[in-house]
Amino acid sequence: APAAPRGGPRRDVRGEPGRRDRAGSRVTLAGSWPRRNREPEGPGAEAASVGAQVAAVGGQAATVGDRGGRRRGRTAPGVLRGRAALWLALAKPRLNALAVATVGIGYYLGAGAFDVGVLLSLIAGSAMVAAGGAVFNQVAERDFDALMVRTRSRPLPLGDVSPPAGLLFAAVLSVAGLAVLALGANPLSSAVALATLVSYAWIYTPLKRRTPWAVLVGAVPGALPPVIGWAAATGALTAEAWLLFGIVFAWQLPHFHSLAWLHRDDYAKAGFKVLAVVDPNGRRTALESVFWAVALASLSLLAPAVGLTSWVFAVAAAAFGGVFAILALRFVGIRSPARARTLFLGSLVVLPLIWIALVAGHAAL
Repeated sequence: APAAPRGGPRRDVRGEPGRRDRAGSRVTLAGSWPRRNREPEGPGAEAASVGAQVAAVGGQAATVGDRGGRRRGRTAPGVLRGRAALWLALAKPRLNALAVATVGIGYYLGAGAFDVGVLLSLIAGSAMVAAGGAVFNQVAERDFDALMVRTRSRPLPLGDVSPPAGLLFAAVLSVAGLAVLALGANPLSSAVALATLVSYAWIYTPLKRRTPWAVLVGAVPGALPPVIGWAAATGALTAEAWLLFGIVFAWQLPHFHSLAWLHRDDYAKAGFKVLAVVDPNGRRTALESVFWAVALASLSLLAPAVGLTSWVFAVAAAAFGGVFAILALRFVGIRSPARARTLFLGSLVVLPLIWIALVAGHAAL
């Protein structure tokens, strides 16, 4: 009898509805799309395949009778839930949550009269546009994502979703989100959201394989969410909106540089020319992180000058930025993964703390 693969016979699942072997094609909402071949290779591959087929006969026989209920248990709702999970993963809800929250903060700081209907439209529309931009980005970078450890398990690199389906999904999300913003908030907020989408998906995405300066371009769409909120609240792009833009812009650079340093080998493999890849010893990456962390603290101090908050809360926000700068300075001293990780984790705490200080000060005015 042919030898079974090492570790026991491989379980064939083709007998179960909605499941299939990793190689071959997978049915998606856009039709059939080839999966990446992950079958065993080498001298023992053929024997392993035969062994798997022999094992499948017993496995299929076992589904008859007492185990037939398991086969029937894989219902259409279960398949739909699996597909819904794929689309949800493409939309990156956790990654976009901070951006959408920042939209809400921009609206609160600018709103004279709080309108729940406008706020809900703003949150929903912004979330859809952010999700659409994320999907456009993943479609464009699917082959490069397949080369990176941290992104190769995404639905598009795995072949779980086809590129045409991804593009359609991104377009529907984006158009619907822009329409919700235009009708539920105002056309200006929709226009700023459109600028965010275009600069991220069609300018920043292709540019980061060409120059390390792309991160500065990418920080523009990343800093526009509070401007969307302010535009929805006031119908204008005043100095306050651009100060909020500057705060998020400055925060993003240390945040991204520390993340890129941690994954610089992955970025290099995929051909992304981020600063952490072209800066061999990391000194420039660390120094730029310090510069922008100091800029973040300085911009926070300007908030009272434009009437966003009181001086007490502005000083508190600047102090948070100062702690962020200290973390960046430690990264300059020792450019290790541990220091980069501390800076990255610090970035996830610092921005919410700054927003809390600004919002609390604004409420006390």
